[in-house]
Amino acid sequence: MKMKRRLVRRAFTLVELLVVIAIIGILIGLLMPALSGVMATSRLNECQSNLRELARMTVAWSDDHNERLLPFGNTTNNWDWTLAREAAGYTKTPDTYVGDDPPGVFYCGESDVLVSLARLCGFGMNDYVKTNATPSYRRLSDIRAHSSVVIFGDSKLTALGPASFDPRHRGKVNFAYFDGHAETLKSNEVRTVVSTFPWRDPN
Repeated sequence: MKMKRRLVRRAFTLVELLVVIAIIGILIGLLMPALSGVMATSRLNECQSNLRELARMTVAWSDDHNERLLPFGNTTNNWDWTLAREAAGYTKTPDTYVGDDPPGVFYCGESDVLVSLARLCGFGMNDYVKTNATPSYRRLSDIRAHSSVVIFGDSKLTALGPASFDPRHRGKVNFAYFDGHAETLKSNEVRTVVSTFPWRDPN
């Protein structure tokens, strides 16, 4: 008569379970920086796309207003509100946006700017091409090198300049130009001389 073998299930010991948990923790620790980097790159690209769209909207605004440059505005009616109302067919007032989620192309995922009556946008407009700058640019045609002059960029202020750009993308900053293209620069690559590109057209 053959004896039947008893199948005994072997359970994990506490030590083995702790080793498995430790290995999973190490793997997560290795993957997190990579995932964080992917997410940061995604936000950078989305920000760049938003800036391109804002640049195109601004040129379209000029086309619709006899080539006038978009006015910089004032503390309660900045350029961002002008574009937002134009895009919405002037059906919304600034207070419509307050308390809402960040409004589309007007915002950057890395920005900590809060939407308010004084500030809709997470970007700044070039402080050296606004219509009350010296010397002033009144029309789009006053800027000859559209591909070399910045119009918008990452900034904590509504104004953008060498002292106010915000390298919020891991030490990098996004800029959009009058021809509609955008680029990413390291903070030490941004020129600080305001009399020439990318802040002014020296021609």
